Amino acid sequence: MSPLKKLILLILFISFMVFVAFFGRIPALRRTPIAALHRLIWIHIPNVIARVDQVLTGGRISRYLSRFSNMMLHERHWTVVIFFMLIMVVGEYMFIPQAWPKIGSFTKLIVVVTVFLPYLFLYLACAADPGYITPENHAYYMSLYPYDHTLFHPGHMCLRVQRYTPGWSVWKPRGMTVSQYLAGWGWGIQDNVNMGASSLLAALTSPLVWGLLLYTLYLVYCGTTTNETLKWSDWKEDMRDGFAFRRSMPANRQKNERVEPRFTRWPVEVQQVIVTTQDGQPPKDELRYPGEGEWDRVWNLSDVENLYDMGLWDNLVDIFVRDYGFGNKNDEPNAERRRRR
Repeated sequence: MSPLKKLILLILFISFMVFVAFFGRIPALRRTPIAALHRLIWIHIPNVIARVDQVLTGGRISRYLSRFSNMMLHERHWTVVIFFMLIMVVGEYMFIPQAWPKIGSFTKLIVVVTVFLPYLFLYLACAADPGYITPENHAYYMSLYPYDHTLFHPGHMCLRVQRYTPGWSVWKPRGMTVSQYLAGWGWGIQDNVNMGASSLLAALTSPLVWGLLLYTLYLVYCGTTTNETLKWSDWKEDMRDGFAFRRSMPANRQKNERVEPRFTRWPVEVQQVIVTTQDGQPPKDELRYPGEGEWDRVWNLSDVENLYDMGLWDNLVDIFVRDYGFGNKNDEPNAERRRRR
């Protein structure tokens, strides 16, 4: 196998594994080989390793790996930043000096801007507050969003802080067969290995980048996070099985201020309570769930309001503007903002 084919296969393998890691948990792929591979890598293989470690070392290696993974995933460190900078610096070093004499002035300007922006965004991301919850800012973050009594119910303690593209997008010139066109690409890649390898890497990884961007925009449109999408998927299964019930929440209800803020910046308040039961029967009165009236069985997500979906524009602005006030939307009926599914 030629080095070029090995390089292509390596890039494709890395891209595929990144795709599995990012998208293996989304509900749309739950019953697909992608989800099965995701569970194999992230659930079954670690469980087997943990059992073997328990037998051989009493679980010491598992505890060490757990602390290490917690540090890598949740604590601030420079590993990912250095890795990201190395990818950019090495790729630019391989490509730009070879391509610079071959491009025009306007393209050079675009290259300068394109190279500069990732470093700027990386600096801003490192310098910004990641949003850690501490005893000092806990009250502020509690006031940002209300509990929707569907995905999030008040009173749960956080154990960590103890606080509440087209399929063929490159068109061949007229008069050339596909084989001739692809042979030209192969010659170009091998004529300048540095430029060719960098271009090949960018071409093979760009679908993953565009996929992440489009999926993120879809989540913004829906007014959900990835975690909330998984929760909605669980609700969909419970509704299909007939285990989900809802009833109205009175507008003048008294809030328990020990676990729920009295006021938030959110322009609307919750108007429903949704719960599940184990036996498919409505909740019993002695459980004292909030809300009033009879419990109605819910069969479809389209009948449920997503309190956090304020429309594409407001959802987008809320991401970038701190303490965004949502204009004058306090009087907008909740039905106008019902999540489309």
